[in-house]
Amino acid sequence: MNHYFTKSKEEFIKKRSRGMADNLNIRDMGKFEEHDQNDVFDDSMKRYQAELEKAVQNDGREDA
Repeated sequence: MNHYFTKSKEEFIKKRSRGMADNLNIRDMGKFEEHDQNDVFDDSMKRYQAELEKAVQNDGREDA
């Protein structure tokens, strides 16, 4: 599974308001801008597309 720093600016703002898990600091908006680059193309999950589409069509049942 891919892990992303944040999904969107709106999500980052909500996440930011909760604070950090390991200290009392609040992330600054510069962290969002630092990570919001979209400079890496990654289609590594595409190999699972057919299997996922089949599972969705079968409501997740493997025996269908």
